[in-house]
Amino acid sequence: GVQPDIGTYDAGYGLVMLGNGKGSFTTVDHQKSGFFVPGEGRDIKKLEGIKGNKIILVSRNNASLLIFGHP
Repeated sequence: GVQPDIGTYDAGYGLVMLGNGKGSFTTVDHQKSGFFVPGEGRDIKKLEGIKGNKIILVSRNNASLLIFGHP
């Protein structure tokens, strides 16, 4: 979190990075990945759905929970 007198840090909206298993990563644009988190992100959790699919939950300060993926 940021103290109110400092202002916001809002230069980014989240970033997806895909690893190749050898220590290198490739970034994926948010238009392609669909991962876009406006506001102040507070926490992120990865869950597994009933069918084994991945679900990402992102909590934000004073905003609704964001859900990426399908349960």
